[in-house]
Amino acid sequence: MQHAIVRSDIAKFHLTSFILISHISSTMDYLPGEPNMLVSAVNMLLRDGEYDSLDELCAAFDRDVAELKSYLEQYDFTYDAEARRFY
Repeated sequence: MQHAIVRSDIAKFHLTSFILISHISSTMDYLPGEPNMLVSAVNMLLRDGEYDSLDELCAAFDRDVAELKSYLEQYDFTYDAEARRFY
């Protein structure tokens, strides 16, 4: 019985996490300024199909693509256009 409770709790956690992430991505008004959070947000929005390209994402948030890449390069993040994500 104890295992059933653990599995149930895990399922609830995953569902809650999915709902929270879905809510965040659909209601994001701005991109974070902190580099790690910014990379996480950009990668999530591109991965989840919110935007088809970095150009489209930057246009939606009124950000310059070159400036965004340059800013993140200062923190050793590089953009891979084929993978559509920062590493």
